[in-house]
Amino acid sequence: AWSAGRTGRSPAEELISGEVAIIIASALERLDADHRTVLELRFIEQRKIREMADLLQVSTGTVAGRLRRGLEHLQQLLPDELRELLEV
Repeated sequence: AWSAGRTGRSPAEELISGEVAIIIASALERLDADHRTVLELRFIEQRKIREMADLLQVSTGTVAGRLRRGLEHLQQLLPDELRELLEV
């Protein structure tokens, strides 16, 4: 019998989660540096737009635009099954 372990997910759910992470990481690598950077800061480091703007020394509008365009480009690079996860 399988054990849900620390995450509370089955082994199949863990496998799928890992595969999705690999697919998304691969797609992120294909983005240009500006878009990849803001997506990583926002979704991996959980930074707020104002923090990202200060860190990158650009306006909050620039950060917001890069986030939107980055998500749009990322969606295009993902398989159809995953695109709905990133609807902009």
